[in-house]
Amino acid sequence: DLFSQGIISVALSKKDDMVIVGCGDGTIAALKLPKLNIIKSAKVSGSVTSITFTDDNHFHAGTAYSNIYRVAVADFAPVLMSTCHYAPVNDICFPEDSSEVFATASDTDIRVWNASTSAELLRIAVPNLECKCIMFKKDGSSLISGWNDGKIRAFGPQSGRLQYVINDVHKRGVTALAVAEPFNQRGDFRIVSGGEDGQVRVWKITQQVQILEDAMKEHKGTVTCIKIRKNNLECVSSSSDGSCIIWDLTRYVRNQVLFAPSFFKAVCYYPDESQLLTSGTDRKVGYWEAFDGSLIRELEASQSDAINGLDITADGRLFVIGGSDKLVKVYQYEEGDVVFVGIGHSTDIMKVKISPDQRHVVSVSAEGAIFSWSLPVVK
Repeated sequence: DLFSQGIISVALSKKDDMVIVGCGDGTIAALKLPKLNIIKSAKVSGSVTSITFTDDNHFHAGTAYSNIYRVAVADFAPVLMSTCHYAPVNDICFPEDSSEVFATASDTDIRVWNASTSAELLRIAVPNLECKCIMFKKDGSSLISGWNDGKIRAFGPQSGRLQYVINDVHKRGVTALAVAEPFNQRGDFRIVSGGEDGQVRVWKITQQVQILEDAMKEHKGTVTCIKIRKNNLECVSSSSDGSCIIWDLTRYVRNQVLFAPSFFKAVCYYPDESQLLTSGTDRKVGYWEAFDGSLIRELEASQSDAINGLDITADGRLFVIGGSDKLVKVYQYEEGDVVFVGIGHSTDIMKVKISPDQRHVVSVSAEGAIFSWSLPVVK
């Protein structure tokens, strides 16, 4: 018999009595020596790119969809051992006060992970669409996502069931999201979204309907990041046009604007919200006064490439950056010194996030990898 899409990987059994082959269509087959008759076969997800024997009776098979299966020679039943994204990961988020799980969004799907065991808990896919950004609702009851078809979709974080869809949020895709605290007893809340069209829009979400409250158009480029203040009265948006704008969320007008010769990739508030941190393609981390938008100082944080991800600890002592130089760096906020460097990623780091318990940093990258780093205590 012929294998469609070819044979990609081969392994000889420990007893030298058969050959295991992995094929492009996801077939794993055992061929009896010397005549190479097919005696057993199984199907897995993705082309089988590698096979290795662990002992006489078991082998592992890896696929192009970043799945690793353990297969017993006796019954040839594949058991999924571990899995990860196989396309660039665009965003990562933790629930408000929980460090036990986190969610990641890639070009192919959204996945929810157990932070301690790295096991996949849930997978949500919308065919032929890319998820660009995700956020948990403040109480953790829904996972809110922005997609390249210009829609916001909310899913149940345990069931993966679709809760609601907001259509025509942005013309060319939703690229940034932020979720505010509920503003009444019924639990109604607001979502602030940013898109490739440069608009920042505020949506009121009730149990029955989702209403556009206002649209603010001043950015000329893609909105890359949005953060809301704790009092829900202001938010800041960063854009690839080289500006960050602080918006008034009661009057829906601009309060302040920050300019730099950079495509801004990330922005975040210092915990007391008196200052802002920004990062972007100019390889610098900028400290800004939130009140009047003046630049306080800049750190040359990367020697070679853009800084794509930025996050700050709850006490404001440390901040973490990751970028196209493939390094995760931890800085002291006041001193501006590097205290730790994490080496491991093989392509551009897209986002970094500090867990709510301040013990771990999770970084995601363009090859689909998710790295969890322990955040040491700085004396």
